[in-house]
Amino acid sequence: QEQIEQEIIEKSVEVDLDNKKILVDLPFIKPPVEYLSKKHGGDNNYYQALRVYKTQCRRPDRLKDGMKKMHADLVDRGFLKKLTDLTPAQQKIIKDSGFKHYMPWRSIEKTDSLSTPVRLVVDPSMSGLNMILAKGTNNLTKINSILLRNRCRRYIWTSDVSKLYNHLVLKDTALPYGLFLYNESMDSDVKPEVFVMTVAWYGVTSSGNQAGEGLEKLCRILQKNYPLAYKIIVQDRYVDDILTGSNTREEADKQVDQVKSALEHGNFPLKFVLKSGMKPCEISSSDGSTIKVLGYRWSPEGDVLSPGFSEINFNKKSRGAKAPNPFPVVDPEDVSKLLNETNISRRIVISKLSEIFDPLGLWEPYKLQLKLEAKDLNGIDWDVALDQEVQEHWTLRFHQFLDIPQMIAQRCIIPDDAVDPERMRLICISDAAVSAGGCAIYGSFLKTDGTYSCTLLTAKNRIMKDSIPRNELEGVRL
Repeated sequence: QEQIEQEIIEKSVEVDLDNKKILVDLPFIKPPVEYLSKKHGGDNNYYQALRVYKTQCRRPDRLKDGMKKMHADLVDRGFLKKLTDLTPAQQKIIKDSGFKHYMPWRSIEKTDSLSTPVRLVVDPSMSGLNMILAKGTNNLTKINSILLRNRCRRYIWTSDVSKLYNHLVLKDTALPYGLFLYNESMDSDVKPEVFVMTVAWYGVTSSGNQAGEGLEKLCRILQKNYPLAYKIIVQDRYVDDILTGSNTREEADKQVDQVKSALEHGNFPLKFVLKSGMKPCEISSSDGSTIKVLGYRWSPEGDVLSPGFSEINFNKKSRGAKAPNPFPVVDPEDVSKLLNETNISRRIVISKLSEIFDPLGLWEPYKLQLKLEAKDLNGIDWDVALDQEVQEHWTLRFHQFLDIPQMIAQRCIIPDDAVDPERMRLICISDAAVSAGGCAIYGSFLKTDGTYSCTLLTAKNRIMKDSIPRNELEGVRL
């Protein structure tokens, strides 16, 4: 079924090189008019979308100001248009449509985003639209694969395709399913105007795979002129993030030029380009020295990686985001203050451990120590307060979490005096004991003095419970 849906998605994407556009239609897997009319008992879902819109009008003024700014930006870019500003032919398509679908939408706050701290997110699952759109197969490149390749390149660069989904232009046939309620007053007593989404949006089931297909189809067509761009878009892209490079500066610069040129043919702008050895630009970095790259913090000037662990926060997530801490958390006393009125439970411990995102396994010994300690909590109810002694232990552990962002590892494992940076030997080791096992892979290069370098490339651990010999075999399988 997934493969059939993927084929539907691929057929829904069209590259228009003459007008520098990627056109998409909604890839329905069921008759939309029949399905949506039955679900909503009529030819539209206006009142459903209106109820959701009014909840947004009651949000704090700070968020409403962010919504207004975001909406104005979307209109300025042509991603949203008033229904009355469409061409007569487009208005007729919407008027004659058997079902008029209004997108329920909400705002979400993303405090770590420099460009869009407040975002407007549509919810077509609520209206049932997502239920009848093709999702397709998971074609995302594995994060580990991209990171591993880039640890074995001397010069890397990263970029972000700006508003990737919004640069997929909807065909006119899709317009009746992208109606959007809004009034600049954001007053629930004022009737909202009808806008129309003219581009694909995040939240629509098919948008992700359509974006990937659009990028790959575009670069496949242009492969003869931009061969490096095609390989990068297929192998070194994760959604809208690009991380790639080479063992020579000249080829890395050529990669940047080819990717830029190829994507311009589809009107896909790059938000920034950041190369190893450079100081991050203001739009790419929140602190002026590091940038988030596939879960890690990368300091391009020093070319080192650190865990992508943000400020410790014990608030529960609401719609994918946590409320900010009432004060900056910079020392152990701040952590203790946050926990003053909180009983540490098994859920809190496990959720904090899961925030240490390290897919390469650069800090496996530390992570394994935490996992072994957390193993003692098995069998305890998730939300029951732990014994006082255990709570004190985990409070001290949470104090140590403040130092996690200070852990660093060299991004590139190739030594400066390597004879041939393209030739690497791998040293793979594994071991296990009673409670856990692990494996590690080291990259080794012949140096000009005849010796070999040896640097950790990747590692993995696992909690185990069988006999030591069996656990050792499991360690090999990791």
